[in-house]
Amino acid sequence: MLFYFILFNAGLICLNVLWRDGGRGAGQALQQLVILGLASLAEFYGSEGGLYLALGLLILSTLGAGQFQRRLHLAVRGQDVRRARALNRWTRLMFWGTPGLQLQAQVEESCRRLEGGEPLEADDPPNRLVIRSNARDWQAALDAFCEWESSSRSALPCWAYLIGARSAARLGRFEDAANILERSLQADYAPPGELLRMSAAMVFCASGAAEPMERWMASLPESQWSDSIRWHARGLCMARAGDQEGAGQAWQRALEGADDTLRSHVEADIARVSELPVTVSVTLLTRMEQVYSKLQRGALLSEAGLGNCTRLLLGLLALSFVLQPASLRDSAYLAWGKLDLWRLFGHMFTHINLAHVLINWLALSSLAGWVEAVFGWRMLWIYLPAGMLSGIAQLALVPNAYLVGASGAVMGILGARAAILWLWAPMGRPFRRRHSKAMLLLVALQIVADQLIPHVGGVAHLSGLLSGFVLAAVMLRYRVK
Repeated sequence: MLFYFILFNAGLICLNVLWRDGGRGAGQALQQLVILGLASLAEFYGSEGGLYLALGLLILSTLGAGQFQRRLHLAVRGQDVRRARALNRWTRLMFWGTPGLQLQAQVEESCRRLEGGEPLEADDPPNRLVIRSNARDWQAALDAFCEWESSSRSALPCWAYLIGARSAARLGRFEDAANILERSLQADYAPPGELLRMSAAMVFCASGAAEPMERWMASLPESQWSDSIRWHARGLCMARAGDQEGAGQAWQRALEGADDTLRSHVEADIARVSELPVTVSVTLLTRMEQVYSKLQRGALLSEAGLGNCTRLLLGLLALSFVLQPASLRDSAYLAWGKLDLWRLFGHMFTHINLAHVLINWLALSSLAGWVEAVFGWRMLWIYLPAGMLSGIAQLALVPNAYLVGASGAVMGILGARAAILWLWAPMGRPFRRRHSKAMLLLVALQIVADQLIPHVGGVAHLSGLLSGFVLAAVMLRYRVK
């Protein structure tokens, strides 16, 4: 088992080098590779304490890196120099190699600027784009976006396209807005969900499309858009559609609770209400809706974390290992018997030792986020049938087969993840290509490990993978809107 994860992490490092992924993930993969090497040494020398310590470090490395980076970012944005520098001492430990060096240097530069009283934003196109859009200087924001895009040799971050499209829409250049949105699908990474929803609401507001604007606006939290801002947006949307009377009533409601900044924007719109009506073709609106739908799927997957269904399964794996009888560790007991029909279900919750259950626990926690984000509790309809089908295939095709462990069900989750990526069509090709490489590498390494490690159920793994893919494909067709 440990050999498989060492092989996978070594392959992940090669993946970053061969496909020129900028070193993303290579530092953490190297870190996990070293930890797993220590775990292998501990297992070789019979040190159970060292083995479990190394596996615990592996879990902390996998689950704690993102939380650490988030806290570091909040400390810098909150201008808490002392806390940022205290956290930055641990950056090289959390992110090895070039990514750690770059992040540490960026944080130190931000702290130096804060201590010197300098603004964090330099006068370059990315920061000028953000500053001008926040100031509602839409022409300057669009100029900054065009300058950044023309000077970049690769696709911009997805959030930049969203701001550029919003700026073009507010200027009435809806054809440009639709083209910018379509170019956002070239980005490798999905945008933040809140920024996506705000951009969509504002673009459709500027287009006079009330129904999609209300739908996107309803998904924004009250803390982000107050009632006054919502009524201002509704008024602007009505004015764009030519309903000046309805716009006036909406703006009056917006003025009731508006602050000075919002009040100035509302009064400016009231003064030029006769200039606001626009005509946007249904074709353009449809194009923008389709792009936003793909971006929303990508944002949903990128922000997916551990949900309640995954937590339940992880808890059952841990509890069943604690409560299972010691006789399950006897290799003779693991062989299939005539009266062991209950093990078609029960084998998904039994494991040989702590290392076995920890590896499956870690794999499930890493892979299940996408599946639960899309299917919710219906993820159980994939996990449980895939686990049972993998057991049936193993018993049918392999004589004297052992049947123990959740790996067949976990491979079903990996198959469902592949179905989501390839059939649900989140984002564009670059996003799907980047994740497809990692999935194909994982499957290839799994096949190699099945051939090299004795008593590993290769048939169960492959059948679980295919079962999960087929089940997810059917559910995507009939269960997900």
